[in-house]
Amino acid sequence: MLGYICRVLAALQNFLRSNAPNRAQAAAALRTLFVLAFAGQTGLALASWGALLVFFRPDAGSALTAQTLLGLAGLGLPATLVLGTLSARSGEQVGALRAALLSGVLLAVPVWFAVFCWLIGSPALYALALLGLAALHYALGWLLVGRYAVQATVTDVQAAKPAP
Repeated sequence: MLGYICRVLAALQNFLRSNAPNRAQAAAALRTLFVLAFAGQTGLALASWGALLVFFRPDAGSALTAQTLLGLAGLGLPATLVLGTLSARSGEQVGALRAALLSGVLLAVPVWFAVFCWLIGSPALYALALLGLAALHYALGWLLVGRYAVQATVTDVQAAKPAP
């Protein structure tokens, strides 16, 4: 396990130290950062759920509140797309790192909403729908971070070339 963590940190370090990273190097580093951010948020939400499970038992809750949370979680994806794209454009490597980290944190929000749905006692269908949405967000975030890797490898010379 320690060897894996060292390889992950080495990939991030190589990306940051390289003046002109290639796309594979950038994609590996940015996807690693995305996975760590998404997994960290998910782990924190599940740990919170475990702690709340000790003290609280849900009562019959409101389906309307759960539907509102589901709608807000659905709106999180377009907001993350806009914020991530703007963040990635702000700088080459640093902007891409910022965008990957931001995407990992924001796309994990449906997991927090699923915990809240359980806490207020909403029907399990809504919590499962939110967890399914979180899985979709993860997959889309994985693809989106690949796009950030492409933006991180564009140099000033490539950006200045006119399109044919």
